[in-house]
Amino acid sequence: MDRFSAIVQHQCSNKGPYENMKITITIILILGLISLSFSQSIDEIKEDLKAIETIDQIALLNEKYYSFNVQVIEISEDSEEMSENLLKLKKRETTATEENGYTFVYKLIEKSMLPEYRASYIYLDGTKLSAQQIDSLRPLIINKFKSGTAFSELVDKYNMDGNADKGDLGWFKQGSMMPEFESAVRDQTINEIFTVDVPERNWHYVALKTHENREKEYWTFVKVRILK
Repeated sequence: MDRFSAIVQHQCSNKGPYENMKITITIILILGLISLSFSQSIDEIKEDLKAIETIDQIALLNEKYYSFNVQVIEISEDSEEMSENLLKLKKRETTATEENGYTFVYKLIEKSMLPEYRASYIYLDGTKLSAQQIDSLRPLIINKFKSGTAFSELVDKYNMDGNADKGDLGWFKQGSMMPEFESAVRDQTINEIFTVDVPERNWHYVALKTHENREKEYWTFVKVRILK
């Protein structure tokens, strides 16, 4: 039994037929108003989204719909997040979609080519290893790789996080990683092994650049979740 059926049943218990009819009609009217308000919310947000032309203007939406979830997302054409509805959008058009029981309104802001990088890594946890241990381990790992040990084997032996893909990060777009790591991967040549440190987080890496840099088209959307 859904929530509103339970309300009707509770309100109608111990009432006469006339009172029951009035209660039922009142609840139907309330539900109708909720539905109408929900439709108006979608239409109103779509209308407001028409005025959004740049990412910098998103703050205007956040001010008005502070209780809603307003996001800016970048996704590629082959991403799992890219639905058929989104693929049909032209620049500055909007659409509403249903996802996991929620309604979202999207607006396509722009399409742009972004650099992507790919590397594999071995993470050494500076909260569990001393600086001396890390300084000893990294040259050992690099020498083993240069002597012919597969990087995946070295990942199995030395990596200290839960990466299930032999240390492979997959393709990641510009701006999605820690700056120290991203810039190091970007500037290396393919099959080069190197070290990276993120001192403020005690993160230390031995990394291998596995692919040449490339560019890929990403679509930038404003995404607003409608509250029912």
